[in-house]
Amino acid sequence: MQRQRFIKTVRLSSILLLIAVAAALWRLTDWGRALSQDPGRYTFLQDYPLTVRAAALIFIGGPLTAVGFPRLVLSAVCGFLLGWCGGTIAGILGSFVGCVIGFYLARCLGRSVLLPIMPKNVRALEQKVISRAFYWSALLRVLPIGNNSVNNFIGGLSSVGPLMFFAGSLCGYIPYTVVLAGMGAGIKWLL
Repeated sequence: MQRQRFIKTVRLSSILLLIAVAAALWRLTDWGRALSQDPGRYTFLQDYPLTVRAAALIFIGGPLTAVGFPRLVLSAVCGFLLGWCGGTIAGILGSFVGCVIGFYLARCLGRSVLLPIMPKNVRALEQKVISRAFYWSALLRVLPIGNNSVNNFIGGLSSVGPLMFFAGSLCGYIPYTVVLAGMGAGIKWLL
């Protein structure tokens, strides 16, 4: 019991340390300084190649969406900064990175606590969802209900297989991301 508590504490501490290091790097880099001096300015990103901008949006936006940042806002920002095609790809990948992080965060930290106290009727519902995990996860991403992070956490807490959950989520992310990346690119075009 002590060992499990220690492992959970180490995992949580390492996640918090990772978030703190990312925040410190953001603050100390040119990007962080440029945003703090002029929040409306986005031209500093234009100095970097497209691949660097896309990678930054994916690896900053992914962990943010894992902890509650709206993936739809990420998709619009990606479209604004990278154009419609590049923004769509970066928005989908950023949302997917957040999905994987949130899923495994919940699976590692919360599943062992939740399983012993789960009521039988919830287990029966879980078995129905598991049998069609791809469709349920895709449907939850396409329907405008719920929160992306909450869906990731519920998937991680359940017994659903990661492969079907991730595949369904990836397919479900496509429609809204295409629309919102196009919206972001259109806003940039209007400015």
